[in-house]
Amino acid sequence: MTHATLQHTLSLLRGLEVHPEMMKANLDCTKGAIVSEAVMMALGKKVGRQAARDLLYDVCRLLSQAGSSTSLFDLLLENKVIQESGIGAEELKAICNPSNYVGLSREMVEKVVASCTVEI
Repeated sequence: MTHATLQHTLSLLRGLEVHPEMMKANLDCTKGAIVSEAVMMALGKKVGRQAARDLLYDVCRLLSQAGSSTSLFDLLLENKVIQESGIGAEELKAICNPSNYVGLSREMVEKVVASCTVEI
């Protein structure tokens, strides 16, 4: 069963096509909510973890009710707690950029690929 699963996985990987424009569209459909955890972690260092969690919960709730042109960044930029936290607009913009929020994914993929003995 493991062999069959790996064969199917290999078949899927061989047919994998990456469409960066669609990846961006998928990220954009969240209006920035995809980075709410990153914002919470950065803000938690300034105002405390629970306060940051509560704030992001409220802001994301507002975001879901807001019009399509409103983003998480816009709502955060207007927020008094954010303004008083010491996180400036440029830093907030960097935190809200999903391409900055990949964690250790590159290192993990490279480690798996390096240990792979099957040619793809």
